Amino acid sequence: MKQGFALANQTTKSFYAVLGADPARAQRFAQAMEFFTSDAGYAMAHVVHAFDWSRLPSTATIVDLGGSTGDAAFALAAQYPGFDIVVQELPEVIAQARPREGLNVRFMAHDFFAEQPVRGAAVYLFRWILHNWPDKACVEILRSLVPALVTGARVLVMDFVMPPPGVLPNEVERKLRYVHTCLGGGIGDGY
Repeated sequence: MKQGFALANQTTKSFYAVLGADPARAQRFAQAMEFFTSDAGYAMAHVVHAFDWSRLPSTATIVDLGGSTGDAAFALAAQYPGFDIVVQELPEVIAQARPREGLNVRFMAHDFFAEQPVRGAAVYLFRWILHNWPDKACVEILRSLVPALVTGARVLVMDFVMPPPGVLPNEVERKLRYVHTCLGGGIGDGY
């Protein structure tokens, strides 16, 4: 079954394959994701304050899988300058990323369906990632982490949980589902 993105774009390729073939479009998408964080509900403060990062060693390695051009990593690095933060993304996205001086964030090309190359990190962060994929793909993504995990490592998921249709008032549900679609929700269902 084709998803709305595939129908609207007359393609059988995934959203990310289409972005990968069009750097200008990929850049616009990255900027749109950054813009979402200007809303209080999507602010980077949630990344910084929703987990007790201070309980980790001051030089902990944090891996932000699918971290786009690094906005969440930069916010975290500003609060915890000793952390070694690795943003993993597809090569075409990494090509758009720009390091920020004074922040300990580095970029690594990686497909999160492949085995995790950063072993022994304290935290593996999935922010706005898993909602894009069907359950089968999410299991595969998470299994790719297993060889890299050490005792005490954490896998943090910061994502949307959509209520069943018809539970919320129509105007609220429409906005929520629209935002979810804009963030790529359901685009991987053809996986």
